[in-house]
Amino acid sequence: MAKKKTVNKKMKKAEKAGKTEKTEKTKSTEKQVGIAVWVMVGILALLIILTIFLFQNRTFEHSGITFKKISYGKIILYSAQVPVLDRGGVLTGYVPIDFRNDPRDLTDIPINIEGDIKFLDGSKVYVSINPEMEACEDNGLAMANLGIFFADAGLEAKSAFTNKTQAEEAGLPYKTCFDSLLSTIIVIDSGPQTAITQTANNCYAITYNNCEITRATERFQLAVLEQHINKITSG
Repeated sequence: MAKKKTVNKKMKKAEKAGKTEKTEKTKSTEKQVGIAVWVMVGILALLIILTIFLFQNRTFEHSGITFKKISYGKIILYSAQVPVLDRGGVLTGYVPIDFRNDPRDLTDIPINIEGDIKFLDGSKVYVSINPEMEACEDNGLAMANLGIFFADAGLEAKSAFTNKTQAEEAGLPYKTCFDSLLSTIIVIDSGPQTAITQTANNCYAITYNNCEITRATERFQLAVLEQHINKITSG
Protein backbone atom coordinates (compact mmCIF):
# COMPACT_ATOMS: atom_id res chain seq x y z
CA MET A 1 0.00 0.00 0.00
CA ALA A 2 2.84 2.35 0.93
CA LYS A 3 4.59 1.44 -2.30
CA LYS A 4 1.50 2.36 -4.31
CA LYS A 5 1.31 5.77 -2.61
CA THR A 6 4.95 6.38 -3.40
CA VAL A 7 4.36 5.56 -7.08
CA ASN A 8 1.37 7.90 -7.18
CA LYS A 9 3.41 10.69 -5.64
CA LYS A 10 6.13 10.17 -8.24
CA MET A 11 3.59 10.18 -11.02
CA LYS A 12 1.99 13.38 -9.74
CA LYS A 13 5.41 14.97 -9.35
CA ALA A 14 6.37 13.96 -12.89
CA GLU A 15 3.04 15.19 -14.20
CA LYS A 16 3.50 18.49 -12.40
CA ALA A 17 7.02 18.81 -13.76
CA GLY A 18 5.71 18.05 -17.25
CA LYS A 19 3.04 20.70 -16.94
CA THR A 20 5.62 23.19 -15.71
CA GLU A 21 7.94 22.34 -18.59
CA LYS A 22 5.04 22.62 -21.04
CA THR A 23 4.04 26.00 -19.60
CA GLU A 24 7.60 27.26 -19.89
CA LYS A 25 7.80 26.05 -23.50
CA THR A 26 4.47 27.73 -24.26
CA LYS A 27 5.68 30.97 -22.73
CA SER A 28 8.93 30.72 -24.68
CA THR A 29 7.03 30.08 -27.92
CA GLU A 30 4.66 32.98 -27.27
CA LYS A 31 7.65 35.20 -26.56
CA GLN A 32 9.32 34.21 -29.81
CA VAL A 33 6.10 34.80 -31.72
CA GLY A 34 5.78 38.21 -30.08
CA ILE A 35 9.33 39.11 -31.05
CA ALA A 36 8.72 37.95 -34.63
CA VAL A 37 5.56 40.06 -34.83
CA TRP A 38 7.39 43.16 -33.62
CA VAL A 39 10.23 42.51 -36.07
CA MET A 40 7.70 42.26 -38.92
CA VAL A 41 6.01 45.47 -37.76
CA GLY A 42 9.39 47.20 -37.65
CA ILE A 43 10.30 45.99 -41.16
CA LEU A 44 6.91 47.11 -42.49
CA ALA A 45 7.31 50.54 -40.90
CA LEU A 46 10.81 50.83 -42.37
CA LEU A 47 9.52 49.90 -45.83
CA ILE A 48 6.78 52.53 -45.56
CA ILE A 49 9.31 55.18 -44.52
CA LEU A 50 11.67 54.21 -47.36
CA THR A 51 8.80 54.27 -49.86
CA ILE A 52 7.75 57.75 -48.74
CA PHE A 53 11.37 58.94 -48.82
CA LEU A 54 11.98 57.56 -52.31
CA PHE A 55 8.70 59.00 -53.59
CA GLN A 56 9.48 62.42 -52.18
CA ASN A 57 13.02 62.21 -53.53
CA ARG A 58 11.78 61.27 -57.02
CA THR A 59 8.85 63.70 -57.19
CA PHE A 60 9.31 67.40 -56.54
CA GLU A 61 7.85 70.76 -57.48
CA HIS A 62 9.84 73.50 -59.14
CA SER A 63 8.50 76.80 -60.50
CA GLY A 64 4.93 75.55 -60.03
CA ILE A 65 5.60 72.41 -62.09
CA THR A 66 5.66 68.88 -60.66
CA PHE A 67 8.61 66.87 -61.93
CA LYS A 68 9.24 63.17 -61.55
CA LYS A 69 12.69 61.63 -61.72
CA ILE A 70 12.63 58.53 -63.93
CA SER A 71 15.49 56.14 -64.62
CA TYR A 72 15.86 54.21 -67.86
CA GLY A 73 19.00 52.24 -67.13
CA LYS A 74 21.81 54.79 -67.07
CA ILE A 75 19.60 57.50 -68.57
CA ILE A 76 17.82 59.74 -66.06
CA LEU A 77 14.99 62.02 -67.12
CA TYR A 78 13.02 64.64 -65.23
CA SER A 79 9.49 64.43 -66.60
CA ALA A 80 6.51 66.73 -66.17
CA GLN A 81 2.98 67.13 -67.50
CA VAL A 82 2.43 70.72 -68.63
CA PRO A 83 -1.19 71.95 -68.76
CA VAL A 84 -2.45 73.28 -72.09
CA LEU A 85 -5.18 75.92 -72.33
CA ASP A 86 -7.19 77.09 -75.30
CA ARG A 87 -7.59 80.78 -76.17
CA GLY A 88 -10.51 80.98 -73.77
CA GLY A 89 -8.36 79.77 -70.88
CA VAL A 90 -10.02 76.34 -70.70
CA LEU A 91 -7.82 73.36 -69.89
CA THR A 92 -7.67 71.07 -72.92
CA GLY A 93 -5.06 68.56 -71.79
CA TYR A 94 -1.45 68.05 -70.83
CA VAL A 95 1.77 67.89 -72.82
CA PRO A 96 4.66 65.74 -71.52
CA ILE A 97 8.13 67.23 -71.34
CA ASP A 98 11.42 65.59 -70.42
CA PHE A 99 14.55 67.27 -69.12
CA ARG A 100 17.97 65.66 -69.09
CA ASN A 101 19.03 67.95 -66.25
CA ASP A 102 17.43 68.47 -62.87
CA PRO A 103 15.53 71.76 -63.35
CA ARG A 104 16.56 72.82 -59.86
CA ASP A 105 20.19 72.74 -61.02
CA LEU A 106 19.53 75.10 -63.94
CA THR A 107 18.78 78.20 -61.90
CA ASP A 108 22.44 79.18 -61.78
CA ILE A 109 22.34 80.02 -65.50
CA PRO A 110 21.70 83.77 -65.79
CA ILE A 111 18.78 85.09 -67.84
CA ASN A 112 19.03 88.65 -69.12
CA ILE A 113 15.62 89.33 -70.62
CA GLU A 114 13.33 92.33 -70.36
CA GLY A 115 9.85 91.09 -69.51
CA ASP A 116 8.60 87.84 -71.00
CA ILE A 117 9.99 85.71 -73.79
CA LYS A 118 7.64 86.47 -76.70
CA PHE A 119 6.81 84.57 -79.85
CA LEU A 120 5.19 86.41 -82.74
CA ASP A 121 1.74 85.05 -83.56
CA GLY A 122 1.45 83.25 -86.88
CA SER A 123 5.18 83.39 -87.61
CA LYS A 124 7.92 80.80 -87.63
CA VAL A 125 10.52 80.44 -84.90
CA TYR A 126 13.98 80.27 -86.43
CA VAL A 127 16.62 78.43 -84.42
CA SER A 128 19.74 79.89 -85.98
CA ILE A 129 23.07 78.38 -85.02
CA ASN A 130 26.61 79.50 -85.61
CA PRO A 131 28.13 76.71 -87.76
CA GLU A 132 31.51 77.38 -86.17
CA MET A 133 30.33 77.09 -82.56
CA GLU A 134 32.00 74.61 -80.23
CA ALA A 135 31.32 71.04 -81.38
CA CYS A 136 29.99 68.96 -78.48
CA GLU A 137 28.57 65.48 -78.12
CA ASP A 138 25.16 66.82 -77.06
CA ASN A 139 24.72 69.41 -79.82
CA GLY A 140 22.39 67.24 -81.88
CA LEU A 141 20.39 66.12 -78.82
CA ALA A 142 19.93 69.70 -77.60
CA MET A 143 18.72 70.87 -81.03
CA ALA A 144 16.31 67.95 -81.36
CA ASN A 145 14.83 68.49 -77.89
CA LEU A 146 14.42 72.22 -78.55
CA GLY A 147 12.59 71.46 -81.79
CA ILE A 148 10.26 69.03 -79.99
CA PHE A 149 9.62 71.65 -77.31
CA PHE A 150 8.56 74.26 -79.87
CA ALA A 151 6.38 71.74 -81.71
CA ASP A 152 4.61 70.77 -78.47
CA ALA A 153 4.03 74.47 -77.81
CA GLY A 154 2.28 74.77 -81.16
CA LEU A 155 5.12 76.73 -82.78
CA GLU A 156 6.65 76.04 -86.18
CA ALA A 157 10.41 75.90 -85.68
CA LYS A 158 12.88 76.08 -88.57
CA SER A 159 16.64 75.53 -88.62
CA ALA A 160 18.89 78.34 -89.83
CA PHE A 161 22.52 79.53 -89.87
CA THR A 162 23.95 82.83 -88.69
CA ASN A 163 26.60 82.68 -91.44
CA LYS A 164 25.21 83.62 -94.88
CA THR A 165 27.74 81.69 -96.98
CA GLN A 166 27.43 78.50 -94.96
CA ALA A 167 23.65 78.84 -94.89
CA GLU A 168 23.56 78.96 -98.70
CA GLU A 169 25.92 75.99 -98.95
CA ALA A 170 23.73 73.98 -96.54
CA GLY A 171 20.51 75.07 -98.18
CA LEU A 172 19.24 76.67 -94.98
CA PRO A 173 17.83 80.14 -94.26
CA TYR A 174 20.23 82.84 -93.16
CA LYS A 175 18.81 84.39 -89.99
CA THR A 176 20.17 86.86 -87.46
CA CYS A 177 18.57 89.27 -85.00
CA PHE A 178 18.09 91.74 -87.87
CA ASP A 179 15.27 89.45 -89.05
CA SER A 180 13.40 89.50 -85.73
CA LEU A 181 10.88 92.14 -86.82
CA LEU A 182 8.95 89.50 -88.74
CA SER A 183 9.94 86.31 -86.93
CA THR A 184 11.14 85.14 -83.54
CA ILE A 185 14.85 84.31 -83.73
CA ILE A 186 16.71 82.02 -81.32
CA VAL A 187 20.47 82.33 -81.86
CA ILE A 188 22.59 79.51 -80.47
CA ASP A 189 26.35 79.87 -80.13
CA SER A 190 29.19 78.95 -77.80
CA GLY A 191 30.82 81.67 -75.74
CA PRO A 192 32.65 82.59 -72.53
CA GLN A 193 29.57 82.04 -70.32
CA THR A 194 26.47 79.86 -70.35
CA ALA A 195 23.59 82.36 -70.37
CA ILE A 196 20.27 83.39 -71.93
CA THR A 197 20.22 86.95 -73.29
CA GLN A 198 17.73 89.09 -75.17
CA THR A 199 19.70 90.80 -77.93
CA ALA A 200 16.79 92.52 -79.72
CA ASN A 201 13.00 92.52 -79.86
CA ASN A 202 11.91 88.92 -80.49
CA CYS A 203 15.52 87.75 -80.61
CA TYR A 204 17.13 85.65 -77.87
CA ALA A 205 20.65 84.29 -77.64
CA ILE A 206 21.30 80.92 -76.00
CA THR A 207 25.00 80.83 -75.28
CA TYR A 208 26.82 77.80 -73.87
CA ASN A 209 30.28 77.30 -72.46
CA ASN A 210 32.22 74.11 -71.81
CA CYS A 211 29.69 72.05 -73.83
CA GLU A 212 26.77 72.98 -71.55
CA ILE A 213 24.47 73.25 -74.56
CA THR A 214 21.81 70.93 -73.13
CA ARG A 215 21.77 72.85 -69.85
CA ALA A 216 21.50 76.14 -71.76
CA THR A 217 18.63 75.07 -74.03
CA GLU A 218 16.76 73.46 -71.12
CA ARG A 219 17.17 76.65 -69.08
CA PHE A 220 15.50 78.52 -71.94
CA GLN A 221 12.68 75.96 -72.05
CA LEU A 222 12.24 76.20 -68.29
CA ALA A 223 11.96 80.00 -68.50
CA VAL A 224 9.19 79.66 -71.11
CA LEU A 225 7.39 77.11 -68.93
CA GLU A 226 7.66 79.36 -65.89
CA GLN A 227 5.96 82.16 -67.83
CA HIS A 228 3.25 79.75 -68.95
CA ILE A 229 2.54 78.52 -65.42
CA ASN A 230 2.58 82.07 -64.01
CA LYS A 231 -0.07 83.14 -66.53
CA ILE A 232 -2.25 80.19 -65.56
CA THR A 233 -1.95 80.70 -61.82
CA SER A 234 -2.41 84.49 -62.04
CA GLY A 235 -5.66 83.90 -63.85
